[in-house]
Amino acid sequence: MLEVQLELATHRLDDLCGRLASCSSEWRRVRLSEELFYQRRTVERLKAAVAAEVKP
Repeated sequence: MLEVQLELATHRLDDLCGRLASCSSEWRRVRLSEELFYQRRTVERLKAAVAAEVKP
């Protein structure tokens, strides 16, 4: 289950990066940057949880 959440979070992170790269509105860029920050934290937490779950 965590692997699926990690995969979805990683896809979301990639989507946010693409949207930020193509955004021309300064306000929207700020908002996307904030979302990107929190999404990176989510991915890192999920990676740590998956690693902890895999270890015996």
